[in-house]
Amino acid sequence: MKRLLIVAHAPSENTRALRDAVERGARSETGIDVAVVAPLQSGPDDVLAAQAVILGTTENLGYMSGALKDFFDRSYNPLLERTQGLPCAVYIRAGSDGTGTRRGIETILTGLRWRLVQEPTSGRFALHAVVRYALADRTAVPAERYFRHYVRLLEREPARVAVELTHLFAAMDHAQASSSIAKILRVESLLE
Repeated sequence: MKRLLIVAHAPSENTRALRDAVERGARSETGIDVAVVAPLQSGPDDVLAAQAVILGTTENLGYMSGALKDFFDRSYNPLLERTQGLPCAVYIRAGSDGTGTRRGIETILTGLRWRLVQEPTSGRFALHAVVRYALADRTAVPAERYFRHYVRLLEREPARVAVELTHLFAAMDHAQASSSIAKILRVESLLE
């Protein structure tokens, strides 16, 4: 079974609700063992036991929480050269735009050579997709299943296309790779 580690600083009711929503989304996927650990209780051994990581933090004075920074301070050197390419995702509960927090985290992730599987987006978070993308390289799930799900979703709710571009592009890639004219035309109809 694949393990997803969620390292999330959740000091308030709102941040706990956000962390809990991420956890519920993760647990809704089959074949994934989910571990949720506060940054001050998490360390390199937790990361080494995981196939993907989701990092959650508040924005504190334009930077990540001290708890998440402490996690990185204790874990960086033990993980260096041992977790290259580790899929990860980040969510930030920001009072402003979160760019300072994002920049700080991305600098650390670049040093560790972890792979952000979904760009943090200011103003909205596609958390429903994070778990799937975080484990995409490590889990054997048929691409056809995701194609059908997201194309049906976008056909039913065309207004969502603007906020589901990641899924639309993945559907395009799948349609092209399968060389199915019917699939290609179906995806193209969503762009009209």
